[in-house]
Amino acid sequence: MNNFIRNRRDFDNLLLNMDRIFVRPCYINAYIKFSHELNEYLFCKYPEFYAGLQLYQSKEEKSRFTVFTAYYEVPNIYKEIEKICEDIDEIYKDVWRNNIKRECIFSFRDNIRIL
Repeated sequence: MNNFIRNRRDFDNLLLNMDRIFVRPCYINAYIKFSHELNEYLFCKYPEFYAGLQLYQSKEEKSRFTVFTAYYEVPNIYKEIEKICEDIDEIYKDVWRNNIKRECIFSFRDNIRIL
């Protein structure tokens, strides 16, 4: 029971973004590896803001991924998120160029959280 309460409180402190990623089939494994490395990079560079990501691969279309990225709801997150997202965008451009398609499905920056 205590773990349930603790986990619920941790979740209440998170702000989420969700992206859909389409990769060429030949890049599937490279993209998975890239996601792990990007996650570690963001943990190191933005520890006070970045909570982590979860990567999901479609069962039907193996080259389609959904990425949930979580950030801590802390002072200045709305100011800092612009810098973090610019950093992520530059990394994607440098590494992938035109070899993947990335689209934002949901961003906490563009919505008002009710609960």
